[in-house]
Amino acid sequence: MPQYAPIFKSLKEIPDSELIANDNPFGWAMRLLKKVKSPKREFLLELEGAVPCISKAASDYQWRKLSQYIVLLIRNRRKRIEAEELISFVENLIKSERKEEVRDMAMTSAQALRKEGRKEGSLETQRENILEIIQTRFQTAPSLFSEKIKTIKSMARLKRIFNQCLTVDSLDEIKI
Repeated sequence: MPQYAPIFKSLKEIPDSELIANDNPFGWAMRLLKKVKSPKREFLLELEGAVPCISKAASDYQWRKLSQYIVLLIRNRRKRIEAEELISFVENLIKSERKEEVRDMAMTSAQALRKEGRKEGSLETQRENILEIIQTRFQTAPSLFSEKIKTIKSMARLKRIFNQCLTVDSLDEIKI
């Protein structure tokens, strides 16, 4: 059984050859992290080296965790335009019996992105409602007020402001 000792180094300090010594799946995952901002062509080559090695992970559990890590790394660190293509590339490098699992991991990430989009859409609608009420009630919506409203990212705070807008007699009474 191999023995591992903790490494107290910055990932940038560790040479690539040391990371992937003995085709260590975790080392390959760390190398992907190190190279994630590389140009697309270079990153594809890194994936081409990493995915087959990670597919040989000692257990299904390790394989699942490392594969999920790759999917999340791509989703969160690469441009959205590239993400689908890179994930498809990963799927093509994986044995057929495991492709479905990677597809499911990617779908879960896509669902998370849709949820994030719905939340942002709800916030935007609430902001628009506040500004419309202000415009209707006071015939003006000062640009400074509008800019402050557009930066709020808390739905609870927007709802509080919305309710204030319904009852106040002047813009000065609204606490943003």
